[in-house]
Amino acid sequence: MIMFLLSLTASHRKNPNLIQVSARPWLYEQNLTRLSQVPDSVLDDLVKKGIDSFYLLGVWSVGAYGKNFDRTNQDLLNDYHKYLPDYTTEDAIGCSDYSVS
Repeated sequence: MIMFLLSLTASHRKNPNLIQVSARPWLYEQNLTRLSQVPDSVLDDLVKKGIDSFYLLGVWSVGAYGKNFDRTNQDLLNDYHKYLPDYTTEDAIGCSDYSVS
């Protein structure tokens, strides 16, 4: 598993606050495609909320196989349409963070 830990503060608290995020969905929610595009203001907001470290899962690129699987597997498509009535193929962003394509 590929992980990325970013220390946001120089805090030396005994119990620092850590947030764990799945990178690809989080980036898509921010309308971004790469970590380098995350504005400092987003990280500053996390610090204001008391977060000391930002732990990202799944920071690799997804291959064609993973995206194709998520967009064509009938069982997944049935669930997508059941729980996400406005689902489109662009919503499928690839395999899980725990599955390397």
